[in-house]
Amino acid sequence: VRYARPIMGADFDYLKSVSKALPKVCIPAPGVAHFRGGRAAVDKKAYPEMAEFWHDLSAAYRGEVADLARRGCRYLQFDEVFFAYLCDPKLRE
Repeated sequence: VRYARPIMGADFDYLKSVSKALPKVCIPAPGVAHFRGGRAAVDKKAYPEMAEFWHDLSAAYRGEVADLARRGCRYLQFDEVFFAYLCDPKLRE
């Protein structure tokens, strides 16, 4: 996992160009990587230790957030949609 290029940058630039209000960007929170598969979704050859995966994922997020900030994004929401899963006892297990 690495930050190679902006993901939301062009979308933010467009929104900023057509909006008179403060544009908001919403991106999936890093926790999505856990709830959508956890260890089973991360290649054990690439990441024998999950700490390395989380370190690299965090660095990728930092790159995206820094790019958005350079473009003038001041309203960024991390969408943690899987918190709702915690309401289901089976999923909590």
